[in-house]
Amino acid sequence: MTITDADNIEISSKKIPMVATNLDKIEDLGIAKPCLKTYLELDAKNIEVLDGCVSREEDLAYLSINYNTLSQVNKNIVNTMVELDLISLDTFDKKKMTFKLAITGIKNKSDEDISNKLLTLGQFFADQDVLYGRIKAQDIMKDFLSYISSLGFTEITLDNAPEDIKEEYFKHRIYDESTGDYFVSKILFDKHKDFVKRR
Repeated sequence: MTITDADNIEISSKKIPMVATNLDKIEDLGIAKPCLKTYLELDAKNIEVLDGCVSREEDLAYLSINYNTLSQVNKNIVNTMVELDLISLDTFDKKKMTFKLAITGIKNKSDEDISNKLLTLGQFFADQDVLYGRIKAQDIMKDFLSYISSLGFTEITLDNAPEDIKEEYFKHRIYDESTGDYFVSKILFDKHKDFVKRR
């Protein structure tokens, strides 16, 4: 596939291929257009963005981010932003803590103004390794049991599971020999390898 300048978005003085989002159609992201540049900025830094929304009725634009999948450096950045009252952190569920990079006062703002303000917030974050969609070796049994349970099976473990079930489970997970971790997709595994190569 040939990538032209029209297929790229310029962010932080570098061009990020639209195909880096790994989706056939950019609309499939479920991210509002004014949030797209910030989404791509954070995605390039291996930060998991859950959604991006613009509501002129609510006078609000935001991107939701999974706090628990941030590096310690990025957690410290979020904690500082919370202290400065720039963002709020939802701590209701400790396992699924999220926060919103949000701006208000957007009712009469153009999509470009909204995009630029969100991008300013996104640029505070540092590049990090992929810390989501990743299963530690010691957690593989627990993940497998969750997978088996979702299929409606009980009393099957990784040790006694039929080979076809094991094959189906592992065909969607990529093993990383250097860390002993499994990645839930080749895309995330490739992003991890790229991060390691750049270090």
